Formats: sequence, C-alpha cells, structure tokens
Amino acid sequence: MKLIKFFKESLKLPTLLGVTSEAEEERQELSLNLRAITKVTNANEQTVAVNTARDVQTYVKAVKDRGLEFRRPINDFVSLVKKTEDDHLAPLLVEQERIKKLCANFQEKEARRVAKEEAEQAELRAKAERERQALEEKARQAAIKAAATGKANDEKKAAAVQAAAEAAEQAAQATMVLPLPEKARDTGMSVKRVLKWEVTDIRALAAARPDLVKMEPKGSAIQAVCIPEMPNKPPGLKLWWENTTVFSKR
Repeated sequence: MKLIKFFKESLKLPTLLGVTSEAEEERQELSLNLRAITKVTNANEQTVAVNTARDVQTYVKAVKDRGLEFRRPINDFVSLVKKTEDDHLAPLLVEQERIKKLCANFQEKEARRVAKEEAEQAELRAKAERERQALEEKARQAAIKAAATGKANDEKKAAAVQAAAEAAEQAAQATMVLPLPEKARDTGMSVKRVLKWEVTDIRALAAARPDLVKMEPKGSAIQAVCIPEMPNKPPGLKLWWENTTVFSKR
C-alpha cells in the first residue's frame, strides 16, 4: 500500500519563539527591584518588599495569561487534528478489531486441531512400538523353538514371524518421521497471549498485594476536610499549620 497525503491543509510552525522588547524591559526592571531588597527589618522595608513582590505577581499572572491565550488555538488545533484522525480511522479500526477476533478464533480452532493430531500421532507411534515389541518377542520365541526342534515347519514359522517383526520395525520407524501438524498461518500476522485483568475487590487486593495497587493521598480532599485540631484524626495522616506569604496582584 502506498503512502498517502492525509490532510489537505499544510502547517508550518516557527522553530523559535521570542518575546517583545517591552516584556524583556519589564522583566529586567522587576529583577533589579527584587535584587535591591536585601533585608526586611521594619515596616517601611516590608511595604517596599511586599509591593515589589506584588508587582512580580501581577507580571507573572499577565505572562501566564498571554501564554494561555497563545496556546489555546494551538491546543484546539491539536485536538482537531486528533479528532480528524480518529473519526477517519474509526470505521476501519472497528472492522479490523472484528477481523482480529475472527482470526483469533480460527487460531484457537487450529490449536485444538493440531493438539488432536499430535495426540493421534503419539498414539499411532505408541501402537506401532507396541506391535513391534510384541512381534520381536514372538520372533525371538519362534527362533528359540526352531533351534530346539530343528523341524522345518518350525523354522518356516520362525522366518515368517521374523519377517513380520521386520515389517513392524519399518512401520514403527515410519511413524517417527511423520511431519508434525502445524497451524495455518499467514505472513504479516502473529498470535500472542495478552493478559486481561479486572479488579473485583480493590481492598482485598491492596491487603494481599499492595505492590499491585497504586495508593495516593487525595490532596484536595485533605485540604477540604482536615485540620490539625480535628477530633479523630485519620490514622496515617500528619497535619500541621505553616505560615506562608501570599502576594496579590497590584
């Protein structure tokens, strides 16, 4: 199958992105203002520090907003590309999955056929070996009798039994070189076992094999309902307060 051109439209994106001189100047000014603050030992110094940090917070928010605005159409376009691919391929993939199941079912049937034929061959070889051993023993006994009696009739019988034993030997050898049965396969396909699983009791699984379960704390839930002063703290959870500084925009 030849390669195709899928999208009618073409897209060329820049390899680099730059920021405006205005943004560079604003960042440089904020950076200098931040470096100028080396200590906070009184109310006036704290006011200067807080105002400077708030200016930074305002600038950070503005840059992130501009970045989000810039990325939004790109993200929307990526989603559109993925949706176009998925919608185009969906009917093919549904039918491909159906064909996969048909082939898998046939391969299971072939495996049963091969197993049955292998069992039949094994039984055939075992039967031929039993017959060979029985005739070999019969020929040995006939030979002993002929040697003991010296009668022509016994020697004739011994020769006939020996011939039958040799024929049985050849038949047994023939069963050993029978071609082994094979499953019907085609180039471009392979069959492999894929593990499927379903959790029927997550608590039981976690208790028996915690390495098979991903356990993560729900940070949002902890923040919403837990405090250090709460009664009956959940076991395994440590709670404490810390002071932090939060700056608002200016």
